[in-house]
Amino acid sequence: MNLIKRMLLMALAALTALALFGCAKPNADGDPQQTEAALTEEQTARIEFLAEAFARFGPCDMKNGLTLSWMERIIPCVWAGRLEECELEGFCKVTLEEADATVDSVFKGMEIPDYTRKKYDASQDQEYFLLNGYYYMKLAKPLAARIDSVKPFEDAETGAERVRATVSVFEEGELMTVVTMELAPDAESCYSVVRTELNDYMK
Repeated sequence: MNLIKRMLLMALAALTALALFGCAKPNADGDPQQTEAALTEEQTARIEFLAEAFARFGPCDMKNGLTLSWMERIIPCVWAGRLEECELEGFCKVTLEEADATVDSVFKGMEIPDYTRKKYDASQDQEYFLLNGYYYMKLAKPLAARIDSVKPFEDAETGAERVRATVSVFEEGELMTVVTMELAPDAESCYSVVRTELNDYMK
């Protein structure tokens, strides 16, 4: 009986330690900090997906707004390093529906009007363009992301729940940039983007 009790106590202690490690650890200031160990697979994949996209897209702040043409650039930034070459040499493609769904999920609820879309122009060297219901994008090298830290917080202006994620992004094994993202939890896409910066941490 004593042996069984000792085994149960040891198991309980191990589970408690595992739970504490997975949920939080102190940061440099001694505050609790959520880490990738506390994330679900879906959350981890989504944060890495967004970080890789914004490593190419650059900084943005939805509170200050984005031009529609600049917002459209998220389509190649998301997909150009993830797809195989299509029938057009040096390019890959996604359907217009897939592209619009990408914009809506990254910049929650935003749409690209037809009149602002970048159409095919044979006289220009285009990074991407819309043609016959597809977005064609120049192929890019795939990127790899590593989550450095994730911390939930409350937006001081709105009181809304937010997540701040800092992610290192690599190209062919070399550090390309560090992306810091302010994300809004979203029931459909897991997270949408509020703000991003590259290299420096957001204050």
